[in-house]
Amino acid sequence: MDVYRYKMSKFLRDRIFIPCRTKSELITRVADAIAELTFTVENSTDFDIVVAIGKFQRIFFISEKKIFSVLFPFSIRRSEDPAVPHSFDMNGVAIDSYMLSRAATAISNGLVDDKDIYHFADSVISCFTVSDVEGVEVISDDVWKVVRRLMMLEEGYLRYDNDPDNYDAVTHPLDHLDIFYSPSCTFKVGLTSKIGHDHLLDILDPHTRCRIMNG
Repeated sequence: MDVYRYKMSKFLRDRIFIPCRTKSELITRVADAIAELTFTVENSTDFDIVVAIGKFQRIFFISEKKIFSVLFPFSIRRSEDPAVPHSFDMNGVAIDSYMLSRAATAISNGLVDDKDIYHFADSVISCFTVSDVEGVEVISDDVWKVVRRLMMLEEGYLRYDNDPDNYDAVTHPLDHLDIFYSPSCTFKVGLTSKIGHDHLLDILDPHTRCRIMNG
């Protein structure tokens, strides 16, 4: 398994660790994070983002009392120079901060409640339309590919919480995993103790010992 470690900015941290209840909110967080990684070098000693690429592809966001993880939707090409950020792509399509920010905006604006598919298409087109010939508007096929990947991905959302403020011995264990993010689907799995990101990664790794839940 290839593991990449990064330090996130305060700007990103303030955006990452706020409640997430919809697909557009989750896509925006993932896009914001990867956009920052496109110009951030690895930091193996002081980090709060971990990307693990192997049998599974996941990105982990780490704070003192919370860790959440989702699918990492792109490929990473490691830079030979440690002072140069790694590059990201999707089946040969280069992924940069501009592409991600526009994709997130298109999806966020397009997924407004009670709007139809035409509103969504108009949102994507308005975010990415360019003029290569005066008077002629075109939209890159690569843009549609990235938007589709972000829209169609199986998020695999999982969050670890150490939450003394809302502790309840029956319904809200001090240490727990929140599985799924929308109110209609989410549920908790209690843990017996606090865990770190390495423990969570091990729980999710299909090549390591499978954990057993007691009923």
